[in-house]
Amino acid sequence: MGKVKKILIVHRYFSPDKSSCSEILYNLARFLSSRIDEVDIVTSYPQRYQFKISREKLKLFDGNTNLNIHRLTLIKESYSGLPRIFNAFFMGAVVTLKSIFKKYDIVICTTTPPVVTAFFSAIASKIIGSRFIYYCMDINPEIGILTGILSNPIVVKTMFLLDKWTCSQASPVIVHSESMKQSIIKRFSSKKKLNFTIINSLTIKDFNSENNLSKKLNPSTFKIIYAGNIGRFQGLENVLRAFSLIKSSDVELILLGDGILKSKLLKLSKKLNTNVTFINQIDHQSAKELIREADIGLVPLSENLYKYAYPSKTMTYLEQGVPIIALIEKESDLAKIINSKKCGFVVSLKEHKKLANLIEKLYSDQSWKKSYKKAAINAYNENFSPEIILQKWSDVILNYRCK
Repeated sequence: MGKVKKILIVHRYFSPDKSSCSEILYNLARFLSSRIDEVDIVTSYPQRYQFKISREKLKLFDGNTNLNIHRLTLIKESYSGLPRIFNAFFMGAVVTLKSIFKKYDIVICTTTPPVVTAFFSAIASKIIGSRFIYYCMDINPEIGILTGILSNPIVVKTMFLLDKWTCSQASPVIVHSESMKQSIIKRFSSKKKLNFTIINSLTIKDFNSENNLSKKLNPSTFKIIYAGNIGRFQGLENVLRAFSLIKSSDVELILLGDGILKSKLLKLSKKLNTNVTFINQIDHQSAKELIREADIGLVPLSENLYKYAYPSKTMTYLEQGVPIIALIEKESDLAKIINSKKCGFVVSLKEHKKLANLIEKLYSDQSWKKSYKKAAINAYNENFSPEIILQKWSDVILNYRCK
């Protein structure tokens, strides 16, 4: 392949939309635009977490980047399938037409349920003879099946067929962990050769933050923070039940973020009389400042989900020198790196008493803190720093050879 001049990146959400994936892709796109002549984006108008911005401000935001951002007006999505399916087909059609017209050298598409947009992106790449990169931030439809969102056997079978073909066209499929790679490989016969590259999430630099943080954490408590989406995949109700077993009122749980289960957790917290502080979602730079004040960063993940996703909040905690408690299976990639780098602790999600005992022990004797904070920063610098992650992306874009 000759010099890469034109790239198309496709994802449902893109900055200034309020989600970690939108900011990760924004940072990646800015990096690529410094090395490639033309970087185009196909995405939607911001609407996640009720985020609102005027068309005038959005036009100004887009105009201040050196990206060509094509925003589509899509139907507002819920957890019912029809709006998502319609939006995926519409985005896919736009990507196909745009690719044929522009003849990109590379098309990059992410995994967004119901995987139709990526399927169309792969078709478009095949039509114009460009290289297709499939960026699997998570793996669908497996996550939908695991969490009960997907149950219709016809829909599930169709999604598997579409996504298997999409993966087979990618050079490469990019995943965040070895477990995610193996989950995709299991879909195929042993004879099928796929191209994979493992690249962890890019730590977010918030270019759009005004950095006006008014909220401060209580300096007198032992603070355990969870920062991220409050949704179906985290099992946060288990965390609240564990905290209800902690006797000391000086141990505080901070839940920073928004999501569909937030109101349910607020009610559960009152019912269990737990010492929990809820903070609404804020910009990433302000969130980092709050995280830095915490003693522990919490990474809970529903059972078996480690096979299909890798929590990006891990890198944010480590960047701020905050040790981790991961509520995850010991065989997961995340548990292995935490144990090998000694930058945190691993407990199974539903072991409420064990988690409560660990937290009380860490609070009562904090001699561990200095060495674990140093280990957290070292783990970040050695494995997850932007220099390392962006170099891997640069190699995939500019120097890639099929294995």
